[in-house]
Amino acid sequence: MAIEYQFNNRQNWFSVHDQTYNAPEVNPALERFNSIPPIKLGYTIDSPIIAIYCANSEAQDNWRYGARYLAKMLTTLLVGQTEPDTVLKVGKLYLNQVEIIQLPPVSSSYALEVQVPFWHREFQLKIWEYTGNNQNTVHRKLDDLIGNPMT
Repeated sequence: MAIEYQFNNRQNWFSVHDQTYNAPEVNPALERFNSIPPIKLGYTIDSPIIAIYCANSEAQDNWRYGARYLAKMLTTLLVGQTEPDTVLKVGKLYLNQVEIIQLPPVSSSYALEVQVPFWHREFQLKIWEYTGNNQNTVHRKLDDLIGNPMT
């Protein structure tokens, strides 16, 4: 039995981030800018299914690549004296399209880092998490129990 999600129901999506970033100017006369620093969302995402949209109103027509994302989870693994984040998934984001990302369901909360390429001076980022219930998971477990009764 395939798992079916109700992505087409707006009530199943919760906005967790909606912000526009601008590259800091170094020398406006020379049109020099610093890159937009990595955008880091702490452990605020509770769902393993997220949707990400990025845009740049100043983008040239031939620009497609928007950013790189790193989905992370916290572990208690020590490296030296620190507990670094564990990266679960890395991927590309393209301008002006929504990317639905399914993370491994191994954590109760996830962090996200978005790395914006240096050529973007303006960058809009929207992130939603899927909050819809998935009854098919329960049905699948019941089917497994019926098909494989305990002896």
